Amino acid sequence: MKIKNLLPKIPDLYDEVYELLKQIPEGKVSTYKAIARALGDKSAARAVGKILSENENPDLYPCYKIVYSDGKVGNYRFGGTTEKTKRLAEDGIKIAGGKVIGCNNCLFEDFLSDAPLKKLLEYQKRFVAKTESVEFEIKTIGGVDVSYSSNSSDAVAVYTLFDFKTNKMTDYMSHSAKIRFPYIPGYLSFRELPILSELIGKVKSAGKMADVVLVDGNGLLHPRGAGIASMLGAICNIKTVGVAKSLLCGTLGDEGFVRMNGKIAGKKITKGFKPVFVSAGWKTDLSAAVNIVTSTMIHRLAEPLRMAHILSRNLCKRLKQ
Repeated sequence: MKIKNLLPKIPDLYDEVYELLKQIPEGKVSTYKAIARALGDKSAARAVGKILSENENPDLYPCYKIVYSDGKVGNYRFGGTTEKTKRLAEDGIKIAGGKVIGCNNCLFEDFLSDAPLKKLLEYQKRFVAKTESVEFEIKTIGGVDVSYSSNSSDAVAVYTLFDFKTNKMTDYMSHSAKIRFPYIPGYLSFRELPILSELIGKVKSAGKMADVVLVDGNGLLHPRGAGIASMLGAICNIKTVGVAKSLLCGTLGDEGFVRMNGKIAGKKITKGFKPVFVSAGWKTDLSAAVNIVTSTMIHRLAEPLRMAHILSRNLCKRLKQ
């Protein structure tokens, strides 16, 4: 089965948000959290703010109608707070001291939406990290990372191939694409799965697939036990390890182990000052994951990931030229 057939339909969240704006009646306002709830998860409120900040057509998509939950008007890219206040006043919204008067009385939350984020969560539950011992001799290690341009829509993914014994890079491949799904904590998979799965498809076709691939993100150490390392491994049928730069969830305990629901789900590893958090991704276990990462660390990141990051960032810069 082709990889693309295993992927869910990734919504264009920009279009989803902009279309929701058009539902707000005249004389009404809404909030970032209300839009996020309409998408299916209130935790997406910050991402909604980012999407609105990039709106290029405020007359068609009235982002000035979105205020903070406490009634504060907030900023507006097309003329600042002054212009936003003016537009709201023209809609009959009363404002004093930078806040909407009687915000609850003019608040609109009854959006019609199929809650695309909620659907993605249901899909993700199918990929709870499948762990198993790595009993064969590892000869090659891969690393994947994605970098973004300043507008966050142009992206470059890079795969590096390393000799595990020498910890030297022997090859790399890249893939570029446009992404219309902003970063939302817990939803990184849906932002990066399409571009990474396309890249892995190219790698397989070229016969350059590593024994195990390090992924910039979580595996089992994820609120739903299915981070991007788990999902990429399952969809592409490869062994993966999750390596995250920050602790997304869980409780850090003795000897650096991270527990979730009373079970060990990952481990904190430090090389220098800043740690990384390692977890099993797909068809690996924590013991093997920790061994692979520590064996390939010279700096903070394991070399396959560090080089994937450097290369993807440099290639992304060329997109601007």
